Amino acid sequence: MFSSLNPVPSFPRYRGPLSVGTSEYEILISDISSTSKVPDPTISTIKFRTFYPTQSTEDEDFSARWLPEPQKEWVQAYCDFLNAPPKIASFFSHIPIPLRYTTIPANRDASFLSKGPSARWPVLIFSHGLGGSCNAYSHLLGSLASCGVVCIAPEHRDQSAPVSLIRQVDGSTKVVRYKKMSHDPSPEVLSQRNEQLRVRLWELELLYTALSSLNNGENLKNLADTSAPSMSGKLDLGPSKVAWAGHSFGAATVVQFVKSVFWHQTVPETASERRSRSMFQSLYTPAENSPLKEQITPQSPVVLLDLWTMPLRGDETLWLWEKPLPCYTGDEQPKNNVLAIMSEQFYNWTSLLERMKAVLSKNPAEQERSRGSSGTKSHGPRLFYSPNTAHLSQSDFGVLFPWATKKWLRAEEPERTLLLNTRAILQLLRENQISVEGIKMEENAEGDELTLNDELILAEHGNIQGWVPVPIG
Repeated sequence: MFSSLNPVPSFPRYRGPLSVGTSEYEILISDISSTSKVPDPTISTIKFRTFYPTQSTEDEDFSARWLPEPQKEWVQAYCDFLNAPPKIASFFSHIPIPLRYTTIPANRDASFLSKGPSARWPVLIFSHGLGGSCNAYSHLLGSLASCGVVCIAPEHRDQSAPVSLIRQVDGSTKVVRYKKMSHDPSPEVLSQRNEQLRVRLWELELLYTALSSLNNGENLKNLADTSAPSMSGKLDLGPSKVAWAGHSFGAATVVQFVKSVFWHQTVPETASERRSRSMFQSLYTPAENSPLKEQITPQSPVVLLDLWTMPLRGDETLWLWEKPLPCYTGDEQPKNNVLAIMSEQFYNWTSLLERMKAVLSKNPAEQERSRGSSGTKSHGPRLFYSPNTAHLSQSDFGVLFPWATKKWLRAEEPERTLLLNTRAILQLLRENQISVEGIKMEENAEGDELTLNDELILAEHGNIQGWVPVPIG
């Protein structure tokens, strides 16, 4: 009863059997080995948060604040992002609002749980959407970590976060503020979104390179105010073992990234392809010796939450837009390693739903033109949507502010929404021979009541309440 009276927004407990640790990293780009073209020289670091399995101890430190420091700056930034009047934004940035005391329920800077002499943890890299940050999806990523997945959440410096502070070696900071743009897909807007994508793709390469270095035991200076644990030998970075995931603009980033790496040397075959390729200016090209070329394959798991397709529709990205996801290459049957999940808010956006189906199809250009559906299929990408959910339901905002998302966005059961997402992602990994732990279906389930194989969550018959399979065509 008393917890329901607590004004401080809080997170539900994770449903996996493992304790969760979390650390923040900020690494100098000059310390990361990369030959890629630098799209913005004012960005001097990459920032990310990790969620990982750890050993449960009596002196656990749950002090990692969900609202980053300096909190006044972040409150002001969120108010600006929500178009609050300046006086209201200034007022909220100066008062001790309850959100300032919300913490991530993970053991700060705890050591990685040992998985054995040679065993390593699977990895998922998650790209945030507009208004997101490296903390904004902590419940989903912490839930996955409690089931044995190391989750890495970068904070993009492309002016898509409400605000982001770049630490400098001398202790000063550079502030990167959110850039408001029209949602009208004019050539000018598409060009600006492509410039943001260029930064995001570059950051993902730097992130993967940094993770590889840390996993190899290299010492990269962490400018964040933490004592982050060693990752040496903890991550499974073998070919196809990293899952690539994102929400909204982050999902678009993942689509562009895996295609950019996989198709970077492809020669156009048709006249139409040659025309689109002639306009194509690569937003990102992996270096010749990049380990990403071995990492991203037709077997690489991909997770797309509320994919926002507009950033992929510019002239510069048209050629890759018309190329299929890597899962359609190689064998005759496409791989079952791509999962897309839509909120009802995005599902009801008809034109976006059709573009989502196009992205998931073998021939995106033809699928978009036909706008047809030939029913479900047993192989290839899978698409689901959750009724009574909003775009924000895919992030922490639903579970932190259930009353607000219900009143203004008509979103129901935010905790269950993220549980369904977690279950689906875990099962996708299992089906692709990536070892993960089971999960508790009910909050009050005993420790041994874990679902170890969740086949129904990805089945085509739709027998799970609030979880509807959608034919791609």
